[in-house]
Amino acid sequence: MSLQGKSIERRKMAKDKEITSILRYRGFIDRIADAQRESMFVYIFNTAVESANKKKKKKEKKANAKI
Repeated sequence: MSLQGKSIERRKMAKDKEITSILRYRGFIDRIADAQRESMFVYIFNTAVESANKKKKKKEKKANAKI
């Protein structure tokens, strides 16, 4: 991973931590462990969506090439 990629990833993680701390403060998430699980779920979900979008684009590209 490039240096710039690492920087972007760090900013993303910091943003996730900030969001979970706000949620915890507001009472939506009661425990730190719940906040960590929530953050991990968000990360995994976003990664899965990105992967699915890449696969969809790849399939569309192949379909358009055949036409």
